[in-house]
Amino acid sequence: MEEVAAREQTEGALKAEVRQRPFLLRYLRPQMGAALALWRALERLAARGDAVGKARRAVAVVPAVMVLGPFWRAVAFHLFRMPRAVAYLLSVGGSIPHSLLWTGLVLGGIWEGLVWPWIKGL
Repeated sequence: MEEVAAREQTEGALKAEVRQRPFLLRYLRPQMGAALALWRALERLAARGDAVGKARRAVAVVPAVMVLGPFWRAVAFHLFRMPRAVAYLLSVGGSIPHSLLWTGLVLGGIWEGLVWPWIKGL
């Protein structure tokens, strides 16, 4: 009986503690930190409206497609102020080369590191 009462008091204290936290601390996750860092790194690139800024954004599309996942690509392309249709095509269509690159690295590494030495040993 005492254990149940102690557990209920502890749960009530935790709920009150969660309610007292500031809004941002309550919902702050590692993904939000990464999104803010990405936003700050790309903000200067997106701010320039001249030909140099357009050229830099065009060059940044290739690394964005090859390195960033679908969500982060969408964030980057939104920040670049791309037209919606172009951003959608690059986000969705960029999944193909992105997948080929990373699948090739992972499967190629497994093949070279594990499978091929095992086959040679037979």
